[in-house]
Amino acid sequence: MALRRVFVTLALAVLACCGSMAGEARADAPWCAPELEALPGDACVFDGARAGAPRTLVVFLHGIIEPGTMWQHAQQRGIVAAAKRAGFVALMPKGRWTAARKTLEARAGRRFDEVMVVGFSNGAYYTTSLALRGRLADVDGYAAFAGGGAAYLRAAAKAAKARAPFFLGIATHDKTTVNDARALAKMLHEVKWPARVEEKPVGHAIPDGSLDRAIAWIRQRKRRP
Repeated sequence: MALRRVFVTLALAVLACCGSMAGEARADAPWCAPELEALPGDACVFDGARAGAPRTLVVFLHGIIEPGTMWQHAQQRGIVAAAKRAGFVALMPKGRWTAARKTLEARAGRRFDEVMVVGFSNGAYYTTSLALRGRLADVDGYAAFAGGGAAYLRAAAKAAKARAPFFLGIATHDKTTVNDARALAKMLHEVKWPARVEEKPVGHAIPDGSLDRAIAWIRQRKRRP
């Protein structure tokens, strides 16, 4: 029930699916929720990795942050709840995140065993663009929730050689994103992209269990060297 409450809060926090990824938070509020570690460049970290297991990094690309709010904290806490359940390191950047990833790898003295990118709402559109254009060579898989339309990237997707697994979560009660997401699902099927599509009768939210299933599926299907 705690996880459900987190994602209900997240759903209420986000009202739009388009615009600047970074958004804008209240001027006097830190980007990271107070219980999280903040790295330079406004990147928040929670280490939920388990001893003896492959070390997995999940980069979470957030939705719109309305000016004058701290909605990002609800989104961050939702991903932290999943990190505790699935055992991964959650990196929640305001914008760019490469430097923060390098900092975490330097601390550990080695690279992550697995890297995944998860996007929600506006972050889902950005995640889709990164995946279909192949902009990140060392990412093992992607997941997009409540967003992700990218019909203009059909040519790039069709020509792509490196195709990391893509999990698409469609919120069927979300009128602002459902058509885009279904069009993306159709396009992924047409270009034979390794994808799993899951439709759930929810509004603008990540449904209970969907992120856990996405992580597990990517781990099974991830691209091998």
